[in-house]
Amino acid sequence: MNGSSSPKPVRRFHQRALIWDLEETRALLDLLKDERIFKAIESVRTREIYHEIAERLKQSGFNRDWNQIRGRVKNLKFSYKQARALHEEQGQSTLACRFYDDLHYLFGHKYKRQRSKKRSLSQHQQQQQQHIQTSLNIENENEEIVLNINNNEPDDISDDDDKAREFCFLFFCFS
Repeated sequence: MNGSSSPKPVRRFHQRALIWDLEETRALLDLLKDERIFKAIESVRTREIYHEIAERLKQSGFNRDWNQIRGRVKNLKFSYKQARALHEEQGQSTLACRFYDDLHYLFGHKYKRQRSKKRSLSQHQQQQQQHIQTSLNIENENEEIVLNINNNEPDDISDDDDKAREFCFLFFCFS
């Protein structure tokens, strides 16, 4: 045990990057406003463009590697999406995200389209629910269930068959 044990591997802990200051983030956002860079970042393979951004930031006096820049862009997108959702729900946006206006300029078109798809889907669901409610009107009068389907002639269900009546009521109410 004295000399025969092999050395234990040294664990490397992930170091957090230095916090991005206001000037660094503004410089990054200015670079992202370049249409060529922005389109490249929105594509699938982005490592090369992040290397280019790192070089351009270095020329401006900011020393960040490509992975730190990629992480910052991801965090900015996430902050923007959260602020936009807050804005839609409560009317607050600029308080939730310091760079909201710049990010809205960059990403607003992208998330607007996704939001409108969701809205049209919920409108479609609302229309379906209204159609179901109007086309299937269940009334309970004098212990007789009348099913009025699409304004056709009502179908009477006899009082003698309680199980059939209960089944129809439950089926149409909960389906």
